[in-house]
Amino acid sequence: MLNHVMGMFYHPHKEWDAIDHEIDRRERFYLSHLFVLAAIPGFCSYLGATYVGWSPLGLDPIRLTPLSALLMSALSYVAIVGAIVFMGLFIHSSYAVTNNLSCSNDARRAVM
Repeated sequence: MLNHVMGMFYHPHKEWDAIDHEIDRRERFYLSHLFVLAAIPGFCSYLGATYVGWSPLGLDPIRLTPLSALLMSALSYVAIVGAIVFMGLFIHSSYAVTNNLSCSNDARRAVM
């Protein structure tokens, strides 16, 4: 999306058309990013909870067992994906989108 910034300044109408076509082609590509990126916090929390641990007040570090850390990580993954799906459904119902992520020419003229 960053490669469209200069085009938005110089020829915004053409750039919006290019963005509309790009989003239509890459819709499944963006969805796959959701599942990969949502796994990063869970993976890092698993490593941190099992190998590094945490030490309140500078005492001996507290570490979780691999099974309990795996459960914690899996639940955080499900919570992140669920929150993103909920937000997407809320936005979709609140703004009454009629076409997938595309903007009408009237809306473009109103913005510019």
